[in-house]
Amino acid sequence: MLQKQKLDLLRVCFGSHSESLDDEEQRRAKEMAALIRADMARQYNVMRGHDKNGRTIMIKFPRVKTGAAEDSYILTQLYMAERSTATTEFCSLGTQERSVAVYDYNGFASGNAPPYQMQLNAAVLLQKMFPERLGVVVMVEPPFWLRGLLKMISPFLSTTITERIKWATGLVSS
Repeated sequence: MLQKQKLDLLRVCFGSHSESLDDEEQRRAKEMAALIRADMARQYNVMRGHDKNGRTIMIKFPRVKTGAAEDSYILTQLYMAERSTATTEFCSLGTQERSVAVYDYNGFASGNAPPYQMQLNAAVLLQKMFPERLGVVVMVEPPFWLRGLLKMISPFLSTTITERIKWATGLVSS
């Protein structure tokens, strides 16, 4: 289904700008909104303010429910990236186009995570559609395996990429 979607409808799927859409586009926009809502019920994503450079801060919380339809998951990732980019550009009057992504792993349960291949498909599509739009990624209390994986691959990543990855650990108190 994702291949058939006009992804530019992500900009209007929740809005009231449907008067400029034909019947088929209105149907697709409503379908996209329903798919995104379904995935948002499994993982909360919010835009929450800006950093000192005027970049929008997008926060992704751990998934709270198992299961994920690929179209729903990928559309949600694209929607959040589009909203984050658009908000940053608007609020900075076009001087910034990069955003900050915060991945909060507090309460993370690997059983709720989408399958690896689905996550990889979303990441590849995000990179194609939004190249160089991620300013910083902050990982809050990442699981041990993720820290280990990133330490293993970091020698193979460019300095530009490794400088964009920040860690926030030791925040959880008993």
